[in-house]
Formats: sequence, C-alpha cells, structure tokens
Amino acid sequence: MAIYLNAYPLLLNVTRPIKAARVDYSEERLKQLKETFANKYLFRRNGSQVLCFSLNEKYEDFEDSLVDVDLSKEPNVLIFLIKNAFKRLIDNAKSSQSFGFNPIQLLGSKPIKGITTDREFPFSVVPKYEFDIKKIGQHLCLVCDNSAKFITCQKADYFYEQGLDLVEKSIYVEIKAGVRQMIGKIVSVADNVARYENNISVIETVNLKDVFIDASNNTVSEFLKLKYGTRAAAYREHLVSQIKSYNSGDSKISEIEKIMNFFRNQSFKLIGSIDVSIGDKLDVSNFVKLLDKPQFLFGQNNVSNWPDKGIKQFGPYTKSTFDRNNPTICVICSQAHQGAVEQFVQKFLHGLKGHKVYDKGFEDRFCVGCCKVKTYTFANDTPESYKKAIDQAIADKVEEGAKWDLALVQLYGNFKNLKSHNNPYFIAKSKLIAQEIPVQGFLIDLLNALDYNLGYSLNNLALATYAKMGGSPWLLRSSETVAHEIVVGIGSANIYDDGRVMGITTVFTGDGRYIISNKSKAVIPENYRDELVKTLHDTILKLRGRLNFMDGDTIRIIFHSTVKKFNKYEIDAVKNVLDDFRQYKIEYAFVKISQNHLLELFDTSKEFVSKGKYSPTRGQIIHISDTETMLCLKGGEQLKTSNSGHPKCLLVSLHPDSTFRDIAYLSRQIYNFSFQSWRSYFPSSLPVTILYSDLIAFYLGVFKSIPTWDEGYINNRAGTAKWFL
Repeated sequence: MAIYLNAYPLLLNVTRPIKAARVDYSEERLKQLKETFANKYLFRRNGSQVLCFSLNEKYEDFEDSLVDVDLSKEPNVLIFLIKNAFKRLIDNAKSSQSFGFNPIQLLGSKPIKGITTDREFPFSVVPKYEFDIKKIGQHLCLVCDNSAKFITCQKADYFYEQGLDLVEKSIYVEIKAGVRQMIGKIVSVADNVARYENNISVIETVNLKDVFIDASNNTVSEFLKLKYGTRAAAYREHLVSQIKSYNSGDSKISEIEKIMNFFRNQSFKLIGSIDVSIGDKLDVSNFVKLLDKPQFLFGQNNVSNWPDKGIKQFGPYTKSTFDRNNPTICVICSQAHQGAVEQFVQKFLHGLKGHKVYDKGFEDRFCVGCCKVKTYTFANDTPESYKKAIDQAIADKVEEGAKWDLALVQLYGNFKNLKSHNNPYFIAKSKLIAQEIPVQGFLIDLLNALDYNLGYSLNNLALATYAKMGGSPWLLRSSETVAHEIVVGIGSANIYDDGRVMGITTVFTGDGRYIISNKSKAVIPENYRDELVKTLHDTILKLRGRLNFMDGDTIRIIFHSTVKKFNKYEIDAVKNVLDDFRQYKIEYAFVKISQNHLLELFDTSKEFVSKGKYSPTRGQIIHISDTETMLCLKGGEQLKTSNSGHPKCLLVSLHPDSTFRDIAYLSRQIYNFSFQSWRSYFPSSLPVTILYSDLIAFYLGVFKSIPTWDEGYINNRAGTAKWFL
C-alpha cells in the first residue's frame, strides 16, 4: 500500500543558462511592456529589474539588453516559466480557456452527472481544476486539485424575470468560451437594464441579456427559496450531498488522474526547444510520519493520554484552584417547558446513573460542589420575553450584592435562521456576558432525547460550561524548555458595514494554557497594522507581570495566523514591538496555517473502508521542505458520514524572517493545540490559537447589531474568560 500526493514531478533538462533581456523596472514600464509585446514575450519583475523571455528565443526588440539567466539559481523564475508554459498547453489543448495564474484554473465543459435533477434549473455544476507548481522535497512538481463549481447557464435577464433581487450581485461578461470576466456590481435594475458600479467605482449601464450573474452560494440559495419554497432546503441538501460525493477521495483520485493523463500525452515546451514532461504522482509513503498523541495534565498534576478518562479519574486541572465552587445558576426557560427543563438541569448536574460517559454529572465530574439553581421563565420566544426574564434574574442578584456564576439558557432550533438583532440567544448571551455571567445555551430538542444519546451531549455541555466559568479542564504535558513560550493567534474580522477591520489576538502559554484575548479598535484596513501592533505591545506588557519575566530570560513568541501571506510591513512592525523589550532574549516565529491550498493526501490502504476512502489519518505529517509541512488534523475517522468529502490537511509554513526555525517542533505544537478546544473531548480540525480567534470574530460580528452590546467588555475580565465557547 502507498501514500500519494496529488503532485506530479516535472522532468526537464536545463543544463545551460537561457537568454533573456533585462530592463529597469517601474510599474508603468512593466505595464507598457505587457501591452506592447503580449504575444511575443513573458515579463517578470526580478527585484529592481524586469526579465523578458522570448517565446521563440528571438530578441530582435531587445538585442542590446541580453543576459544569461541560470535557472538553477533562480527557482522562482523557473517556476514562473513552467507555469506560463503549462498555461499555454491548457489553452492550446482544451476547447475552454484557463483563467488565473496563482493558481491556474480551468472549468470543465460538461456538467457533472447526477448533481442537478431539474432540467429547468438555471445553474450548472461543472468540474473545476486548479494547477500550481510547487517544490516538494527535491522534486519540482505540478500540483492538480479538483472541485465542483456552480455556474449560471442563463443570462441575468432570466433571473430578473423570475423575480430574483439582483441588487448587489456581481455581473460578468463572457470574453471567451468558458471564461467570464467580472465587470462590476449591480446598483439598481429597471426594465431589464442594470446600473452597475464598475471596477474603478464608475456607474455604467448594461442590458441584462448581455451579462451573467455570479453563481455564489447566496445566489443559489436565494433562487432555490424563490422557486421551490418549502422544498428549497431539501433540494439544497441534495445538491450539497452530491457535491460532497464528487469531492470524495475515490472520485478525486479518478478525476485528477484522468486530466493529468490527458496532459501527460501533450507536447510541453518551456521556452523554445526546452522540453518538459510530467511524471507519475508522487509516492510519499517513506516520508509520512504519525505524530504521537500528547499527554494531558489533570488535578494534582496527574497524567492521562485521553481527556475524558483523565477527568473521570483525577478531576479537572484547576480542581484545587477553581473559584466558583458551590455555584449559583439561573435557568432561563419557557413557561410551557419549565418542568421538563428542570428535569434536564437535574440530569446535567447529577448525571445519568449507569451511563457509559455521563454517569457522574457536572457537580461531581468537575468537583464544583453543590449548585444552587433558580428558574426564570419567559412567556414566548421573542427577544423581549427573554430580556424580561434575564432582567429579573440579574435584579435578584443585585439585591444580594452578587452575580450569578452561570446562566443556562433554553434555545429553539429556528433561532439559527434569525438575524442577530432579532435572535433571542445572541441578545441573551450579549446581555449576560456584559454582566460577567457565563452563558451556556441548550436546545429544547435535548429535553426529548433518550438518556443514552443525551449523555453524550451533556458530557460536552459540561466541559464547555466549566471552561466558560473560568476552569481549565486539562493542560498539555509539555517538556521543559529554556524559554518562556508564548503562542499568539492573530486573526481579523470584517465586522462593520463600512469596511473597517478589527484585529483579534489570542494568547496561550506553551502548555496550552489560555492566558488572554484582546482586540484592536475597528479601523480602516490602511490603519489595521498600527492598531494590531499596539494591541500586541499591550498584550506583552500584561504578560510580563503575569508570567514573571526576568531580565535576561529567553522568551519565545510564536505567531499563528491564517492570513493569505504575512505582510512585510506587519512583520517589520512586530519586530519593532519586540525591540521595546530588549532586556529579554527574544526568539520569534511567524507561522502561517492554511487550509486554502491545492495539496491532497491519498492513502491507498483506505481504499475499501466504508468511510473516508483514500483519506489521510489524523496526526500524519509530511515535511515538504525545511520551512513547510503538511499536517493532518482531520482524517477519515473524523468524518461524520461516508459522504463527507475528502479531508484536507493543513499546510504549515514558516516565514523566512523567523529566528526560531524548528518547523518540526512548530508543527507538533499545532497538532497538540488541536486537543485544547474544550468545546468537546474530541480534538478539533484547527489549533485553538486559530479556532478561538474565529469564534471571537464570529460573536463580535453578530453582537455588533445589538445596541446594548459593549465591545470594551472583552478587554476587561472577559479577556481571560472563554465566553465565546
């Protein structure tokens, strides 16, 4: 059995320097060269100069500027030339044209069979192929991935006549067969004529019969509701199921091999007479390693290799230091379900006798003592009714000069379809956490669940509740290092309608201890860097006292981010922040964690499994280079069904400006941090540095439209609380 990447080694024999012309760079000069010589030369900026490569190796336009280029010493130039050559191969070999360059993209000309069943459905689902060149180990490889893409197969006038609201929809013109170019976004429509804002913010008009609208997920969903009404959800579910099936491991292997076999049989020239051939997919069986599962610390520093087992045996890590013992709990529920809710709460607190995982309830499992519970009811499921019950609960405690230690809030399933300002749960959560009261919601559906199924839900509910109340269920057992180690998750959220950006940081110690979260002010993108730097500076100041840094200590700061690319100016700014703390020996690493890449891992030993065919295994890691790894945090075993698609590995990349450069150590740390979410006993598909930032961003996004929300709260006591779990 073998393990493969969807990467195909390229064979080319470049034993001599090749000719190129070299001219001085300016943005205007490069633009002019591309316009003047588009079909004769390739142009690539190389520092302060532009390299010009002739497609036929004739340089009559640049005879006085010729130089020799040694491609063995210019790997980025070589990749640029290969990608251009492959793009020409696609455009010459297929009836449809490629588009894009990073990566090169190609849409299939025929719809995928079986996905859409309605002949009048105005969308088609076609194969989408993406190609890129990447160095993997010693091999320069062509990477190919595939997916499914919705496209509109009717012009925009059809959707207008059907009654679809086209305002804010992006519109496209077809410039070649299968290639569409966006021209702007619709501002208004009247009599089949659209006013749209073009790419330079100028208002123009176009007839709807001459353009297409984008087949985004929102557009498809809106049309389904318009056409199918109450049947829309079922039809959408069918589409999603079929697309996931198309994206499964066995289907991916078949589709990728099919198109790569086609291209392997084509003529492929780099420049002039230099041949390039495509080899077989890369076998990485000997380079894949399986990481050991981390060990965890529980009460009295006891060790276990599985969180659920450790909690049962030893109690939570903060068993002896938890400061909400004998907690007071207010229950917010419907008058119509008060009795059933009170029974549910009793099961939550005291457990289900004889249950496999939840025989002990929240009180005994997390050693919190005896809970004191009071119920407050609402008459109906409106925001006003929820607020009235919550106000009464808060007022009762104010009279006592105290606060509730926890609020349990009953929810309805249809809340997920409500906007945040009309959503009783979001309103309740924002109101309670503003009073420093942890909130745990529960769906009314749980009241009718069988005890066997209910126990698993209560197990996770209790875990998240304890963490929200300030407890640490477990920590990672980590080896001692010479450094104080801080891991900083950097995220950002576009949470304002005017395009402002908020930076979000989450900070952990090396053993996974959640220390603090912080946010920057909401600013325009141009000012985001400065505001983020200020936030980081303030965070380090807070940690200096909390973690007892001493002059001369080594401090290692590891930055995790999912940004498309670390910005040079952001990195320089972070370095300037670190310069303010010269009394310490500071090491730092900038680590990009990406799910948005083309690499896929296929394990042929999983060919005949019932779920996750050809899927990787959680914990597998491949070293791509000295600064890059592929890390699997979601394998076939973690898929919910046999029709859940092919699990994607993370691509972990270390920025070259980093001073701490142990990519194996950094990747293992990311793997270990995926066990620290405390939303479930099972590990997550992202490390908590990223997961927590995403959760904070989500809640700040939904809370922004709630007038009573105070954003300053999470920088106060809530900055150290897991209110977002």
